[in-house]
Amino acid sequence: MTAGASTNSGEPLPPISGWDIVTRGSFAIEHSGEELVVDVDYFDFSERIRLYRAGQLLETRSSPATFSVDETTRVEAEMSLLGMKRVDLVDTSSAERLRFQPRSGTGEAWRAELANRWPRLNRALGVASWSVLAFSLLTQLPVYFNMTVGRLVGAELPTFDFLAGVNTALSVAGVIAALDRALQLKYNRWLDD
Repeated sequence: MTAGASTNSGEPLPPISGWDIVTRGSFAIEHSGEELVVDVDYFDFSERIRLYRAGQLLETRSSPATFSVDETTRVEAEMSLLGMKRVDLVDTSSAERLRFQPRSGTGEAWRAELANRWPRLNRALGVASWSVLAFSLLTQLPVYFNMTVGRLVGAELPTFDFLAGVNTALSVAGVIAALDRALQLKYNRWLDD
């Protein structure tokens, strides 16, 4: 067994309820007549990912995790800072990837339902989220450069001097935008880390 992995005694998959909408991710897919579920607690700082088969715990691994389901199938799951980067069922013989779907009662399922019901709102939120994160990245790059490379080479880039209220609003908007992207399993290492 690899580091960060444990085999379990088949404890049952806990039902989704209450605060799970903000604290838990749970994703399912059908494979060979059985439901596979990847379940995570977003406040578990050891980033454990649990794989259930037919409602029974099969294995627990640390993120990023790869679970062998059978000879030609594996599950790949990886957490990001605010959610999941990916949760895929991979057929090793054809390299086909199928994405697990969020289970009802999770934040990801709520966001997927919003996207299905109101596609225009979904597109607007997507553009807004990307724009906020890209703007935040562009305005913060000079600060990060000055704190690292700039100190080493003795050069500084001009930074943006925003009012405190603007900085606060940008920070709040950035967190909301990052959460929106995480709920959709959208991940870009430049924007989302």
